[in-house]
Amino acid sequence: MIRCVYVFLLTTMFYVSSSAQTDYQMSLDNGELINSNTFEFNVYIKSVDSTFQLTSYQCSFSFDVNDGGSLSFSYIPGTSELSNPPSIGVGLKTADGTQKLTFASMPGSDYVSSTPVRVGSFRLEDTNPLDGVNPNVRWNFEGKVTTILTGSNFVNITNPSNHIKNFGDLVNYQVAGVTATGTTDPNTAPEKTIDGLGYYDSDPNSRWAAQSMPQHITFDLGSEKSVSMTKFSFFNFQEGRVYQYTVSVSNDQVNWNEVVVNASSASEEWTVNQFTSQSARYVRLQFLSSTNNPNNWANLWEAQILGDDEALPVELSSYTGSVDNNNIVLEWLTSSELNNKGFEIEREFDKGKFEVIGFISGHGTTNEKNSYAFVDKELLPGKYSYRLKQVDYSGKFEYSNILDFEVTNLADTYQLYQNYPNPFNPTTKIEFDMKEKAFITLTIYNIVGEKVRELVNDELSKGKHALDFDAVGLPSGVYVYSLNVKDEFFQTRKMTLIK
Repeated sequence: MIRCVYVFLLTTMFYVSSSAQTDYQMSLDNGELINSNTFEFNVYIKSVDSTFQLTSYQCSFSFDVNDGGSLSFSYIPGTSELSNPPSIGVGLKTADGTQKLTFASMPGSDYVSSTPVRVGSFRLEDTNPLDGVNPNVRWNFEGKVTTILTGSNFVNITNPSNHIKNFGDLVNYQVAGVTATGTTDPNTAPEKTIDGLGYYDSDPNSRWAAQSMPQHITFDLGSEKSVSMTKFSFFNFQEGRVYQYTVSVSNDQVNWNEVVVNASSASEEWTVNQFTSQSARYVRLQFLSSTNNPNNWANLWEAQILGDDEALPVELSSYTGSVDNNNIVLEWLTSSELNNKGFEIEREFDKGKFEVIGFISGHGTTNEKNSYAFVDKELLPGKYSYRLKQVDYSGKFEYSNILDFEVTNLADTYQLYQNYPNPFNPTTKIEFDMKEKAFITLTIYNIVGEKVRELVNDELSKGKHALDFDAVGLPSGVYVYSLNVKDEFFQTRKMTLIK
């Protein structure tokens, strides 16, 4: 009975007119590995215009798990906020020769407003440990089992551009350079392994070939990336040649970490390996040995290096700072940003412990360069350490390196500085330097010379000093503030109160 209903649902969706336009958003959210064998995620739907009727839905997802384990996909009961929850077709389907994650509803009726509603929470389980591997779950709109939504009168309202994903996809990184231990065949070259031409294309020399094994080829990503998958197209796979190989990653080409050890290539165009995400700039493929290879060639058609680009959402091109009197100025530049909510500025208050002292909003997603600055003001003499915590909209974060500074009491003269802000209403800051401990007065006068406030009448220590002046109760106008040190040093400045 369930099978018949599922077929009816597909037929209804494919044959009812799809002329209606409904502005909605359906999202994949909160994808995470909850243990070594289980990946969970949520699906939400909302209107981005007026409330609409949802009468049925079928969702299909592509994914990347290829570890030889037994997979299962399920809806977590009770998690849907719809009156018509996912109830049929929940599982793994192979209608197009490729497994898809699917679920669907019975015909029903829900009214969807601009408030996000959870369609449900879902669980992908593997009998083999996922070990931190990103399953790369994503919307599918191709083939026989696809994503379809119906609205009022079961009209097809599906719009693929309205389906988004709020957790990381695997990205095929652009390789900046390729080097190898050697190239025995001069018609081939290491860089030809990233030209996009493989066995099924027209150039038989668009590959790298070296003799004899062991040999290795190294791919430079140009900067540190989060790497979790490699795809290699080995030469003569179609003739049954099998290579034994190892994959290693490094940030400096000195210290290497083996992520795939003594593996065997596949008897198909692409040999795929997934592993726990690694921070790396360089990826090395080492050819160890092979079968059906009498001349012992290391030979590769194409290579792809993939990772979760949201693991490193912001490329920080510089992060510097300087001491300006008793202030510390932090400045940083980004060359690109992905889903960047902003930066928390953290200052160390105890050894290894940091506290948030400010926040600067980011620029979301952009390929343009952006500059940022933050000033930590009125610091006492001492040593200070800072770091940035970059936070994206999905909650992921990344710390910068730590910058260390020292604020010293360098005042070697008496000096009264211009207040800021100026003009002001009703408060402003007044700063001054003391070259030695002394008795001072700091007095405020109106423009005709009448004293209106005395801010300081005391003995102060050597160093930099700052205080706030609150002009509540005073009329708008120009005022003069005067520093008197032991009746030996006098300095005055003007400030303007505007109410």
